[in-house]
Amino acid sequence: MRYAVLSFCALLLSLGMSACTPGWKRAGGVETLPALSSHVSSGLAAAPGDPAKERQGTKPIQSHRVALALPDDWSWIMRGDDLMATRDGVFLQHMLVERIPVGQAGQSSSPLPNTAFSPEQWPIRMARYLPRRFTPGMSPEEAAEVVLDSRRSNPGIAGLEIRKVEARRIAGYPGFRAVYDFRVTVLPRRTPYRTIYCGFIRDGWFYGISYTAALRQYFNQDSNTFEEVLQSVKLAGQ
Repeated sequence: MRYAVLSFCALLLSLGMSACTPGWKRAGGVETLPALSSHVSSGLAAAPGDPAKERQGTKPIQSHRVALALPDDWSWIMRGDDLMATRDGVFLQHMLVERIPVGQAGQSSSPLPNTAFSPEQWPIRMARYLPRRFTPGMSPEEAAEVVLDSRRSNPGIAGLEIRKVEARRIAGYPGFRAVYDFRVTVLPRRTPYRTIYCGFIRDGWFYGISYTAALRQYFNQDSNTFEEVLQSVKLAGQ
């Protein structure tokens, strides 16, 4: 039994250490994510699978830049349009900042490729498994349900258990804070994780800031650090 536990911990450690590959930065302090552009509907989002309506009235909508203060002892990297940060490795704990255009549909929820849980691919972006879209005027509670539905639709997640969903101002805007537990299906013993996910909608974009960590070993160590980072998040000009 002891050997099995030690082997499991060693596997997690090796997975976590392998996450910090070249390209990661260790300098803490304030970082600013550049603005993004996307062609989305100028009115209410069309129903998924209705290309005729989706083509009507589209125009480029630019996101805000996002500024936040990162801890000195964490590494971070821009993975595509997202900022991801970790102290010990993405499979042990990570923070993620992601932006999704209001009206964007999810991608095909085909079976996960073998690379889906490599450090370069995990965590899988929430936008991939959106069963429904964020819409203009959506309440924070409704936006939280879109996020949670994306987790329910993700084949790499099992045993999703919602702990709390509450309204909360994020970066000065009406938003939500959701806490949920889950297991990653392909990891040994389906390691339990916990996520704090905070999000809000502003000017045609959804902004999500989250913290995920292995529940038993790492979550409590860095949850206060995440709250400090969350307090530092601000939207800059477009």
